Amino acid sequence: MTARNMIFAALVAVPAASFLCGGRYLPFFCLFPVAAAAELNFRYFRNIALLAFAPLLFLVWAILTGNGVTTLRSLRWIAALAAGSYFAGALGTSGIACVLKKMGSVQSLRTLSETMETAGPAIRVARETWNRNTDLPVLKRVSRVLSESLAAQPENAEPGVVKAVPVAAAAVSWLFLLGAVSGRLR
Repeated sequence: MTARNMIFAALVAVPAASFLCGGRYLPFFCLFPVAAAAELNFRYFRNIALLAFAPLLFLVWAILTGNGVTTLRSLRWIAALAAGSYFAGALGTSGIACVLKKMGSVQSLRTLSETMETAGPAIRVARETWNRNTDLPVLKRVSRVLSESLAAQPENAEPGVVKAVPVAAAAVSWLFLLGAVSGRLR
């Protein structure tokens, strides 16, 4: 199994472990913010703040009202988002597309891979066009961004080199998942 496949498998499976393990094992999921900090991956913290905003609101509400069930459920969602965001960031769009393309026997995965390969250049062109046209009124600016990003050509982006920290986190996470599935982490 290649490192990229291992991280992809962790991206899919490890968030499920947050719902399978006992509540006392949820601190394991602090591994992902620590790993992101070790890599100086500050983008991870921005992403997790945006993605986990709703579960954080429910967590605060549950703590204030003393609702233990909702507190645990919110913590599980935050843990799942922490794991999924970490592995998705480690692979990146092109890394995920590369893994999906290797699963070419399934047409829907091949189509998803091609869509992801198109999305990267479109986003880059949209950002560049938006920044380049600051003098235009907002509606004309949006119109130009849409037209240029739709015309962007897909690139054969090679996924970046897989770093050691995400691979180690994936290996440890798989062990954790196996423990949760076996019932040992209840």
